[in-house]
Amino acid sequence: KPPGKAKKPKPRQKSPEEQFQEAKSRCFRILADYLHLLRAWRKDYAPHSPEEVFHPRFVEALQKQAHVEYLLDVLLFGETEEKAALITDYGKDVIQLEKRMAELAAANAARTKKHHERHAAAPEH
Repeated sequence: KPPGKAKKPKPRQKSPEEQFQEAKSRCFRILADYLHLLRAWRKDYAPHSPEEVFHPRFVEALQKQAHVEYLLDVLLFGETEEKAALITDYGKDVIQLEKRMAELAAANAARTKKHHERHAAAPEH
């Protein structure tokens, strides 16, 4: 070994229990964020008249809210086996959901920034 080159200690391998807890926490956080978004969409995109065409986000909120609430209940109150099955069965979907919400948030931030820049550049009366 060359002098002065200290060998970095290997990071401690996480136990299966720690890995499970991290996966459960991440899953819960993402699903809770999605539920919050669905509730907002259900309110913000609700039709104002019976003739109005339903906005796709309103439809998604109606279709998914109860199921997401159920998944969160399992993560909070279910048996360990149920939680593990949920994480295994829905893990990839939850990660996709996280990416989608990040893209939606980025698009909203870009729209908001553009809106503020337009209004900041406008002369005052």
